[in-house]
Amino acid sequence: MKKISILVVITFLLVSTSPAFGKMPSFKAENYPEFGDVLKRLKAIEVVESNGKKTFDKASLEKRDYIRVLRLKGSPFEMGYQHGILLRKEITKILKKRTKIESYFRGRKKKRTLKYIRQVESLIPSEYLAEIKGMAAALNIDYDYILASRLIWELRKTGCTVVAASGAATVDGNIIYLRSMENRPKTHTYLEIIVIIYEPDKGNSFVSINGPVGIGVYSGMNEKHMTVDDNHVRSVKGDFRVDGIPLTLFRRMIIQNSNSMEEVQKFIESHIPSSSNNITITDGKTNEMRVYEVAGNKHRVRSPENGIMCSTNHFIALDVDLKYKPKESQKRYDLAVDQMKKRHGKIDSQSLVKFSKSGFMSDRKRCVQQYIVIMAPKNLDFWLAAQKRNNKQASKNNFVKFNLSEELKR
Repeated sequence: MKKISILVVITFLLVSTSPAFGKMPSFKAENYPEFGDVLKRLKAIEVVESNGKKTFDKASLEKRDYIRVLRLKGSPFEMGYQHGILLRKEITKILKKRTKIESYFRGRKKKRTLKYIRQVESLIPSEYLAEIKGMAAALNIDYDYILASRLIWELRKTGCTVVAASGAATVDGNIIYLRSMENRPKTHTYLEIIVIIYEPDKGNSFVSINGPVGIGVYSGMNEKHMTVDDNHVRSVKGDFRVDGIPLTLFRRMIIQNSNSMEEVQKFIESHIPSSSNNITITDGKTNEMRVYEVAGNKHRVRSPENGIMCSTNHFIALDVDLKYKPKESQKRYDLAVDQMKKRHGKIDSQSLVKFSKSGFMSDRKRCVQQYIVIMAPKNLDFWLAAQKRNNKQASKNNFVKFNLSEELKR
């Protein structure tokens, strides 16, 4: 019975029957009196634009080459409000055209939507809910609509590839890795990828690679030289769990609150993600990297072999029941391992850029690359290539270099 109910939830959330756009209800400030004073302060502030840079309160939005950088600083509610104000136009468009969120609050769907989000809401840390409320206030859109749009995205599965190296496999002995986020052309719609620099009141400052309205983490690095990335594992039976933490928030909880591999281990042992996942964690301080293969309350840890560690969309170490054999993922994994072995001892950022532009990465007909990030946590460097409207294969576009330490000083 539980499997049937989960299937109904997934089908209902992924299928939108009405393309028409209505008007989303307004944010009701009186429902959230705890934010009254800060909301009054924020409403009195105006956006200032100068030399292509927008500033609002303690936040800013600017462009580095072709990639936009959003900086958020303050309490969760303040950061959500800053995000909503500086990317108002983009977020509204995403809610209407990408998620078609209004359709989930019509007729009989509305009751199912509210039941689902109330259930998952109880699993989300209160500070992230406050951030969503801040964004809703900035956009003047009902909080439930923003929250539901975040949960819907959690169910849209993408493919991805991670290749990592350290020690004798790299030029300088330090960790460096590449993550490519991929999607199928038939289901893909363009989403601008942005760099979000978070400086929260509590926990680590960190960078999140995500899109407008995304408060979670696709790829992340914190000021303590730790990184997080993942690969969805789609071949597991009973993959989606309504009692699990949404994946992008799961990764954000790790990167915002963890300072060591031991803390990551404790977190994974005590929390359940919404879907099966390979979670790649690196620590530039200790030059350690692991893949946590997680399915529900089960997990296994995988370590590098001869300084090389690769991950795609299936498990290597964790034994679970499968819906089907992950042939495409296995083929991609084998090719990735082979390519990294050939580069052993010579792996650095430039060799990974070349790897991203190889036929294995960039010319697969079934793949649209949304972004490719290369991370070197020892020095807090990262390089990002993202798709453009006129060139949706990220590997065809140039990599832009960033340094988290420098970004936090700006």
